[in-house]
Amino acid sequence: MAYKLILFDFDGTLADYMPYAKEMLNIAAKKYRFKPIKDLELLRNMTIRRFLKHQKVPIYKLPLVLLEAQKFQLKNMSRMKLPKGMREVLEKLKKKYKIAILSSNRTKVIYSFLGRHDLDNMFDFVETYHKIFAKSVGLGKMLITHNLKHSEVLYVGDEIRDIQATRKVRIDMVAVTWGLNGEEILRKYKPKYIIKKPEDLIALV
Repeated sequence: MAYKLILFDFDGTLADYMPYAKEMLNIAAKKYRFKPIKDLELLRNMTIRRFLKHQKVPIYKLPLVLLEAQKFQLKNMSRMKLPKGMREVLEKLKKKYKIAILSSNRTKVIYSFLGRHDLDNMFDFVETYHKIFAKSVGLGKMLITHNLKHSEVLYVGDEIRDIQATRKVRIDMVAVTWGLNGEEILRKYKPKYIIKKPEDLIALV
């Protein structure tokens, strides 16, 4: 495919938060009084809506949980790492494509992370869209803003909702297995591609 833009999700894709995800969620669980996380791997094979039901989190509390997670990330920025090999992959992609970020996280968190890892000038743009279940709208607006055709964009993400959002706007997607959702459930939702390590992305483009 003649891609012009490789568009990355942030949490779980560029920022590897899985080593502290259980700790982060359990802080929110204690504060907002929902069931603590006992088996993170079990939850990796759930949709967000099923996760909320399983942990008995009312949907109206989801924005509060996400805000708590973002506060945790800012406080623990030194623990946020790039997946192994990601820097080298970004450098290779940058030589041939525009690369960018579209995330539901706060720009403050994203730019803090990029600065800490000396990636300030790596991305052509960073955009955020905070409606957790309407990422397709953010993707559609991005296409218009940057005058791109859907066939010119490849999205790299780690969640079922990324697969669903990209399918709605007819953007090809690479699902990564090192993020929030595990390989088993990602395959059930049939993304265009699935990769197990950052270096695999180079072979696709």
